[in-house]
Amino acid sequence: MVFLIDGLDESVTSTKEESYSDSIVSILSNLEALKNVYFIITTRDYENILNKFKKNSLKLDISSMNYIEDINKDISSFINLNINKNKENLHGNSYDEKVAMHLIEKVQGNFLYIKFVMDAVNENKIEFSIKEIDNMPPGLFGMYSLFFDTMVTQYGKSN
Repeated sequence: MVFLIDGLDESVTSTKEESYSDSIVSILSNLEALKNVYFIITTRDYENILNKFKKNSLKLDISSMNYIEDINKDISSFINLNINKNKENLHGNSYDEKVAMHLIEKVQGNFLYIKFVMDAVNENKIEFSIKEIDNMPPGLFGMYSLFFDTMVTQYGKSN
């Protein structure tokens, strides 16, 4: 049996070691006696969390540049899949390798960013073109900034 736990670091209220005694971090780090039960856990690189799992764990930093080629292949496949499954709704947009490569560079390995972009393409909010991609901010931080700026403009500032 395999469990996937995403964002373990978000389950604690403090990054101080003493706050982990009754937390899910403490529970999960003491389950090595379970047979045929495996956990895939994602977390930020907080040493005080990572240290709890040193004994019987394999650590992969999938955000590292060691995996960027694989990540970019996955993103390319996601772009291609989205373009191909929605051809009839794309009003002239089609898969273009140059556009895809430009978009892959822009999203900087972030799947959430590519999901936002492909949703916008599929909903005909933006075109699948280099011109549109050049107008997008780089990385997820840029995308969030643009999103929040749009929200403030659309709904106004809160008092």
